[in-house]
Amino acid sequence: MRDLYNNINDFWCFQNSTVSFGTAHVSTGEVDLQGYNAVTFLVNVGSNGSNALTSANYWQIRLQEAAASGVSAGTFADATNGYYVLPYGGDNATATLISGVVGVIDDVTGDDLTWQIGYIGPSQYVKLVLEPIASAPDLPLSITALRGEPNRLPVS
Repeated sequence: MRDLYNNINDFWCFQNSTVSFGTAHVSTGEVDLQGYNAVTFLVNVGSNGSNALTSANYWQIRLQEAAASGVSAGTFADATNGYYVLPYGGDNATATLISGVVGVIDDVTGDDLTWQIGYIGPSQYVKLVLEPIASAPDLPLSITALRGEPNRLPVS
């Protein structure tokens, strides 16, 4: 069947907004995977309109997981290497990715596009966290989670 509409559920995690310098971090909040066997985050990054993104002033994208709902921020942990599918989009050629860090927006080639970040780990709850490093510039963005491979069809 070629119908994707009845096989996915979208969850708008972070509405269109510009994240400003001085923000501690941006979190999507937890995404519950109960009833689904897959999730992909779509991170829509707008143009920051300057060359202020550098290897010293950048945003990093972390994928975090937890086994239980409603856990405190300290209970979510960075996803283990191998539990995520590296993003399509962005410029990770020069980035040294560590556990949990799935993307680095550190120059203008990393903005004004959509990043796709998949999770393939065992935890029921996941979230993305965008963290500014040093004097990271303002960044317009939105984040959507696409939950797929549902246990029951059609998805309502």
